[in-house]
Amino acid sequence: STMQRGFLDLQTIRRASVVGGSKVNWVRKFFVLHSNTLTYHQDHYNTYKNLGEFKLTAETTIFVPSLQQQQSAGEHILELVSGIHETPETQVCIKVRARDANELETWRTAIDRAVQALKNRDDLASKRGATNDETVVKDGYLATQAACGGTEKWPQQYYALTASALYQAQDTNSAEALAVYLIEPACSAYTTTLRPHAFELVTSQGVLHLAAESAEATDLWLNALRKVIANSTSLKADPLLTAARKLPIERYEVRFITKQKLNI
Repeated sequence: STMQRGFLDLQTIRRASVVGGSKVNWVRKFFVLHSNTLTYHQDHYNTYKNLGEFKLTAETTIFVPSLQQQQSAGEHILELVSGIHETPETQVCIKVRARDANELETWRTAIDRAVQALKNRDDLASKRGATNDETVVKDGYLATQAACGGTEKWPQQYYALTASALYQAQDTNSAEALAVYLIEPACSAYTTTLRPHAFELVTSQGVLHLAAESAEATDLWLNALRKVIANSTSLKADPLLTAARKLPIERYEVRFITKQKLNI
């Protein structure tokens, strides 16, 4: 689900020359905040095409200068860091700049709300860096439909399915998952026609388009996914259930003027 969207300046660092060192530039991009990802696009007409993204986790840290510092610097900058407990080599950072203090506060509040929601989730899978001793039900490499604009449309990536989540990683040697898709009763898995042996996993965090190497392998993955879904339990912070509870209850009365058989 989309939590916030709008234009922001994205900080990019380019090496000007060997002598001149690096040069900081700001480029205008259209940002979309999802429940666990901040994506940016060329403009609001091309949100189907990701130019980049920043994964949000329960460990994501938000840095915003004080209002006095913003006024002194004449800039309104927000920085996101993937995890304060990570090493500098593995940390991922992104800096964006708003037009004014009000816009910056709007984005800070929205991102903080998304991070707090991830912290409040009751599942172990969403806690980055937490010890996870779940048993892997099924694992292996699957072709994965990349985000629009990727150089390789269906790269091979490694997946591990447990009783509570599907973990996505670059390969078997990856120290950390690229993404974690939580399994709950609202999830679904079925075949598609995007390419041979393709199938789809629908979760509250997003949709995965995958493809196995054969029809038999696809069946094995679908059977494993459907079994885990059938045995799963609802999350305390289920976004679909939360949204459904906010809908107003509509009541209506049906009266039959003439009594007659229904012929059923």
